[in-house]
Amino acid sequence: MNAVILLCEGGFKLGADDLPGAHSTKFILVDYDGQIRGDYSGIEKESILKLQNDIERML
Repeated sequence: MNAVILLCEGGFKLGADDLPGAHSTKFILVDYDGQIRGDYSGIEKESILKLQNDIERML
């Protein structure tokens, strides 16, 4: 569990206080090299569409 908390807080800059019960509403797009390519709201339609487009571009 410590590795997950370190990844959430240190890598993705997301809160991890209530893991494993709580989770963020954000999506983080990570490329094949482990680089963060974007973060997106999971509750805003425009943000989800941008995520879909960015995934297609990466593939």
